[in-house]
Amino acid sequence: MHAARVHTHTHTHTTQYVVVLMCQVVEYAEIGGIMSTLASDSKTDLSAFTLESFQTITKYRTGYRDFYLPIMSALYMAGISGTAVNEAALPILLAIGEFYQYQVEFNNCFGAPEAVENVGAEIKGRKCTWLIVEALGRANTKQRAVLEANYGRSDVECVEKVKAVYESLNLRQLYVEYEEQSYQTIGRLIDEHSHILPAHVFLGLRNRIYNRY
Repeated sequence: MHAARVHTHTHTHTTQYVVVLMCQVVEYAEIGGIMSTLASDSKTDLSAFTLESFQTITKYRTGYRDFYLPIMSALYMAGISGTAVNEAALPILLAIGEFYQYQVEFNNCFGAPEAVENVGAEIKGRKCTWLIVEALGRANTKQRAVLEANYGRSDVECVEKVKAVYESLNLRQLYVEYEEQSYQTIGRLIDEHSHILPAHVFLGLRNRIYNRY
């Protein structure tokens, strides 16, 4: 049983809240989109691909848009609202958003061709992903040269060369470790705020996307 304060909102108040929230999230998504484009357009080298850049892009594009907006709107409509609710829910939903983004990028790179519409899309599109960030941080001089020469090219052979570097750096195992760590971290965040939030909603969301691939 959670102790969140339940309010009764009129239809007008609910509409106003959701519209304001949508405007805020659209602005955040634009920021994330611009950052993603700027990183992808850095044609000279891969130095723009940092963990900070990846996390910021993911926060504004995936966290706020795909998780914070729908969940906070639903809670408000259910009468669960207030500053304490917002402050408790935000870090959980952003963490789930990052968790989800890791999954999507992993699957788009390593997923079975029959299950993925465009395998290697992030590699071809020169996107700032956690895979390229981790690879750059772990690569030796020769491996980095391969990444520099092939990342962002749509040729299948180039994509496979990048994936071969990922494999040699054991990024599959890194993903497995990250997934388990994130699952536990999100669980702790939910538990810490279970006196404010309906924990079953957030646990259900986490469990729904856990171990999908």
